[in-house]
Amino acid sequence: MKLQQRGLRLLESWGPAGAAGLLLLLAALAWQGLVNQPRQRQAKQLQAELLAQANQATQPLTPASGAPASAQPSVRDARTAAPDGPAALAAFEARLPRLQELPLLLARIDQGAAAQRVELRAGEYRLERVADERWLRYRITLPVRARYAQVRGLVDHVLVALPTAALEDVDLLRDGSDAQAPLQARLRFTLYLRP
Repeated sequence: MKLQQRGLRLLESWGPAGAAGLLLLLAALAWQGLVNQPRQRQAKQLQAELLAQANQATQPLTPASGAPASAQPSVRDARTAAPDGPAALAAFEARLPRLQELPLLLARIDQGAAAQRVELRAGEYRLERVADERWLRYRITLPVRARYAQVRGLVDHVLVALPTAALEDVDLLRDGSDAQAPLQARLRFTLYLRP
């Protein structure tokens, strides 16, 4: 009882502003425990899943038949032990997927589009061999119609799933001023391959 009386006297001495401050403090503590902590746990889980997906994406491709893929070091290994000069170029080229793996690479793009619910209609695909380079460039232009988050998700997926891909260009066009309206987008990627 004495503790209650002390608390009431203290609260009276603080006045209405002190009482409001105490209520805000209690509300902030409740918010932290009920909302922020579960969201932080969820964010950590999502980060772990993303890291696992990124590690999986840098593994050598395996054909659908289950036959072993050509042995190639992972891109992650290249970042940790990068040699200089001609050895660096040779190491880079060794990590490029072979042209024979192109159908598997394109399937990964299709998987990303399906995961983001982006319909890939007719794209433009062009294989280029540059005279002064020992690798090939496979240029892909994808016209898509989707919301911004879906387009961004597709771009993120391609760049994570295909470490030897480069995003060359993005054109976005929105009809009207409605932020929820789908975009007309044109994505241009280049895949670097070994012959």
